[in-house]
Amino acid sequence: MIRVVHIAMPFSGIGNYINQSVVAADHNKFSFHLLCNLNDDIPNIYDTGLIKTHHISLLRNINPFVDFFCLIQIIRHLLKIKPQVVHCHSSKAWLLAFSFCK
Repeated sequence: MIRVVHIAMPFSGIGNYINQSVVAADHNKFSFHLLCNLNDDIPNIYDTGLIKTHHISLLRNINPFVDFFCLIQIIRHLLKIKPQVVHCHSSKAWLLAFSFCK
């Protein structure tokens, strides 16, 4: 089974994209995980059990202390999930995930 991790703040367009990709996927071949902020208003698809949600401290603005804490959370989740695909939906999420995945 291929494990896919989305790191995002799933508002409007990104949330719709994740919804559509999760619903259209073959769930015998793929399992989906979402790393998102605690305060995000998550679309309804995540309540159906098609995607596992993990909360992290991903904030839009730059704060070195919070960003370092978020990096530790991302690393912990990625080590536990062991994904084959990591899809980052912002440049900040990419920078945090790339620092670990490289």
